[in-house]
Amino acid sequence: MKNILCTAIGSFSTKVVIEGLEKKGYTVYGADCYPGEWIPMAKRVKDFAEIPLVREEKLYLDTILALCKDWKISAIFPLIDLEVDFYEKYKNTFLKEGIQLCIPKGDLSLIRDKYLLSKFLSDKLEEGFSVIPGEEYEDLDFENLSFPMIAKKRNGRSSEGLCEIEDEDQLGFFCNKMWREEEKNYIFQRKIEGKVYTVDYFRGYGGADRALVRKENLRTKNGAGVSVEILPEKGIERQCRRIAEALNLYGLVNFEWIYEEQEDCFYFLEINPRPSGGIGFSVLAGAPFVEEAVSFYLSEASERDADGEEGGIATEAGAKLIGDFASPKAEDSIRYGFYGKYYDDFYLS
Repeated sequence: MKNILCTAIGSFSTKVVIEGLEKKGYTVYGADCYPGEWIPMAKRVKDFAEIPLVREEKLYLDTILALCKDWKISAIFPLIDLEVDFYEKYKNTFLKEGIQLCIPKGDLSLIRDKYLLSKFLSDKLEEGFSVIPGEEYEDLDFENLSFPMIAKKRNGRSSEGLCEIEDEDQLGFFCNKMWREEEKNYIFQRKIEGKVYTVDYFRGYGGADRALVRKENLRTKNGAGVSVEILPEKGIERQCRRIAEALNLYGLVNFEWIYEEQEDCFYFLEINPRPSGGIGFSVLAGAPFVEEAVSFYLSEASERDADGEEGGIATEAGAKLIGDFASPKAEDSIRYGFYGKYYDDFYLS
């Protein structure tokens, strides 16, 4: 039995991820920057350690490597965006130590930059789907501003730093604050009103994939759905697949869209390169995303470069890996569960 380390286990997705890993036969260890007394899942794992903030890169790296040695860890499954960024940066360090990483494969730096990603996708979506045009502060047309607008960090997470701006006075106040704090990494977009749709999405080599769409009827302030409706939205699924193909993206991620009813348009918000906070709803609907993802990340097939000798098409080993997960028709997502059914307050029960 192999040992796997989950980091940031104070996250919404932790319970579901741990259960999925255990179903695959892994012994799960946990770590977080907060004390174990504050984290219910700290008692659920084999052992727990409080670790430094990931922003303290050198200290964080040394601590994680020491834990991996002490606990004989063979793989790491990070649960927040900042840690995914870290492990992508230091992946060769961990691979040299024989430690595999459960993170998506693709251009994660582009995925995490909301400004560049929206520009990249601007001509790649079908009618009825769009990106929200965004500008950096230096490019704002102050003679033709439209309010309300949203200011958000280019690489933010969980609504971090997001600010709703109603008029020019608020814009001036926000920009002064931004410059004082030397925090210039913002984009400005028009505000879209509507329901948020989150898509848990898994893609393996060869194009086999699956998606599950949920409309979030009630969300926390940091963007986690607590009352949702799971729906068969083939159009959204198709757009997610188009985006994943354009980005050469593989693994478990989640997409966020917002529906503007008057325009009858789904606007793309972001991709998060990790399990969604509400992935438990997908599991309730019958979708074993975590088990699929860990099998993919830790298989021999997943270690091959998607742009390798066979041009990103599944090798025989890769096709066999995906075979248990998806239809052989790459154009058809497999959807699980009871569409139209509500799952309320899963995390509050």
